[in-house]
Amino acid sequence: MEKAGTDPRQRLYAVCHAYLDFARTHPERYRTMFGGLWMPDLADSSVTDVDLATLGDASMRILADALADCAAAGQSTSTDPAGDAVAL
Repeated sequence: MEKAGTDPRQRLYAVCHAYLDFARTHPERYRTMFGGLWMPDLADSSVTDVDLATLGDASMRILADALADCAAAGQSTSTDPAGDAVAL
């Protein structure tokens, strides 16, 4: 995202391209992230309830922030960047 410079739209595109690149280069991991294929047994895992509840929050925050920056610059009509990030 930093390589995209200061233009909010270019920064949003960079985030979106990063998601697509990850999906293309790590299809199994991407399916697990968004397909619900992996559900750890909390009794037999180091994964906690908090881990499950917050998994992916940082990535979604980056996307939501990029959308909010576009809205602030008049390049988007989003009024709910967090919700739109989930939809995107």
